[in-house]
Amino acid sequence: MQRRIKKTTVLRARAVQQVETMVPEVEDILRREMLKTQGGLVVHCALFGNLPPSDVIETLCEYSKADRWIAVGAPYIDVTLATQLHFDKVGKLPTGMASKCDLEGWFDPCPEFKHKKIFIAYTCRGESAAHIYEADEEVKIENYY
Repeated sequence: MQRRIKKTTVLRARAVQQVETMVPEVEDILRREMLKTQGGLVVHCALFGNLPPSDVIETLCEYSKADRWIAVGAPYIDVTLATQLHFDKVGKLPTGMASKCDLEGWFDPCPEFKHKKIFIAYTCRGESAAHIYEADEEVKIENYY
């Protein structure tokens, strides 16, 4: 148990560092996406892990705008910036939870829970939407690309 906690702490620290380096690039992407004629893709909030109830997700998304990282020890993480960057580069999130955990800025915040999900709230081409996906499924945004 201690080894798992230490590994998660190390992975969290690495992900935080990766996200900090993403900030300037993601800010450029967001400016570019918002300037597109029909509106591009803007990820407002993305969470990964053993997600809380929907009313808590809504509150976390409000806090996410100011502080991208959920409290240490929470069974979910904020992957908003990492998701925006990955969609800009590839257009989708890969199939398989292990593949997602290998993405820059991601890690498994709760290895003890097998069932994880991804919540993404976004605006694409002027239409806002929010979806919850199973962690092992491919995540695509309709009408993007």
